Amino acid sequence: MCEEEFEEDIVRAHLHRGEYESAIEVAGTVECDWQRADLFAEIARTLSKAGMAPLAEGTWKLAVAAAREGELSESSQDSHDASSVLWEISEDMATAGNWDDGERVASGIRSELKRRRAVDNLEAMKRGGRGAFASLRTPSR
Repeated sequence: MCEEEFEEDIVRAHLHRGEYESAIEVAGTVECDWQRADLFAEIARTLSKAGMAPLAEGTWKLAVAAAREGELSESSQDSHDASSVLWEISEDMATAGNWDDGERVASGIRSELKRRRAVDNLEAMKRGGRGAFASLRTPSR
């Protein structure tokens, strides 16, 4: 189980200041695979929204690679968390217009349950539905 200190606040401070490369560098130091993947995914979402598609795509690749490593963890909780991050990444990619990449990520999730949910989520999005994680990204009013 992951227990090291999570660098989320530092990464978010760099993102807030537009220091994207620094955010990526700090995220890369996180030892826990799924937490590193989650930070890379947050950075990629920010980059995508800022219109920095090439850097966002590269950062999503880092996120997917870290989460795939996490799925192989001896800790069932860490493996489960990594699969959840992959589900979220698949939705993020699709939302950014990278449907093929999102579908590849979803279909490659090791957890059968998470894989099925991720694939179903993308299918629902194609029919006009909101993604499963959309409510987490919408500022509350």
